[in-house]
Amino acid sequence: MTEAGPNESVDEAINRVLEAEKEAREAVENCRFDARRIVNRARIGASRILERADDRMGLMHRRCEQSVGHRLSELRAEARQIPTQPVLEPDVRERLEAMVLRLAEEMTRGVSE
Repeated sequence: MTEAGPNESVDEAINRVLEAEKEAREAVENCRFDARRIVNRARIGASRILERADDRMGLMHRRCEQSVGHRLSELRAEARQIPTQPVLEPDVRERLEAMVLRLAEEMTRGVSE
């Protein structure tokens, strides 16, 4: 049985350090890969959320436009039902006509003389 010399234990230590460095580089690379994958998934998720939000907003806009259009049609129909001439009771109309005639006489009383 031969005894291990000092160089052999130094060589083993260097090999262990080199192996640890290699493992550390691989672990860092794996972390980078995992991080890129997580970021990509997050971007895809955010894109889907944005797409759904846009779809929902579009739907809400269309529903609002339909509702406003429907209500506007109702208001226009109601407006067509409103008479364009004022409706007066017969006795109110007679009194109003008499007042207009009296006012016209008063205003023209001194003009023809």
